[in-house]
Amino acid sequence: IFDWLDVVVLGFLLWSLVSLLLSEYKYSTMLELIKLVSYATLFYLLRVLFPLKQRQTCLLAAILVSSGLQSLLAWGWLLTQRTPVLQADFVNPNNFAQFLVFGANVALSFLLFAPLPASISGKKALLPKAGMGLLLIGLTVTILAVKSRGAFIAFAGTGLFLTTLKKKRLGICFLLLCCALIFLPTPWGSVFQKLQKRDDPFAYQRIGIWKSSARMAFDYPVFGVGLGMYKFYGMEYNFPVEHQIARYGKYLNVAHSDVLQITTELGGIGLLLFLWGIGVVGHYSRQNLQTPAPAWPI
Repeated sequence: IFDWLDVVVLGFLLWSLVSLLLSEYKYSTMLELIKLVSYATLFYLLRVLFPLKQRQTCLLAAILVSSGLQSLLAWGWLLTQRTPVLQADFVNPNNFAQFLVFGANVALSFLLFAPLPASISGKKALLPKAGMGLLLIGLTVTILAVKSRGAFIAFAGTGLFLTTLKKKRLGICFLLLCCALIFLPTPWGSVFQKLQKRDDPFAYQRIGIWKSSARMAFDYPVFGVGLGMYKFYGMEYNFPVEHQIARYGKYLNVAHSDVLQITTELGGIGLLLFLWGIGVVGHYSRQNLQTPAPAWPI
């Protein structure tokens, strides 16, 4: 069935094709366009071949199990010194932490909304909930240990949304719990100190990157600099890193913000298409929230 989401995807691909025609370095733009086409192809293959509504519980269970296994693998490899940080078989620890956020959201959603099968009641009902709760705690601890600020903000934001959706008081309790976890003192320092990443000389430069990206977007408001061209224009908008020997040693190759990345590369029209897609997904999500949650796959 062709719906508004298909219109957004088609519009985004067509505008990316326009960006290819206008690009100064077509090879780089072509590589990014191939990525977008492959993502869209995978999306539609799954949409056609995988009956999401009939198998959504199985899909959520697969995400939950895989995130738990990846978390165990990460701790095992870290303790055996196979990897210096928690990342499992992910190339980037931040990507690993973001993946765990998906699993944590699934676990939290099951605890808050999914009813147990009618055959399970009484004390037996406590066992699956206790197991799901322990898994949620384990995933949360791993997310905090990775020290990914983006993953923690995503976890806190989505968790606050889910708990508030269930009950406003529960959302307030979740917010207070997140604050307590951030500032809880430990022998190796608080989570807040770890999230600051004092050992990373570029960790505080996100605002500088965003300001430079905004200037780039204002200089190319309609068509942008071109799909995949941010890294070639970034050095023109570089900024000094204070208290470092190489004040302009930061390699400005990504905007560290999907919104700014799209705006700088595809211009205002690309941003409008992106926001339109977010609105369509939000509309569908609101409709799905009104449907009853599936039972636990037990």
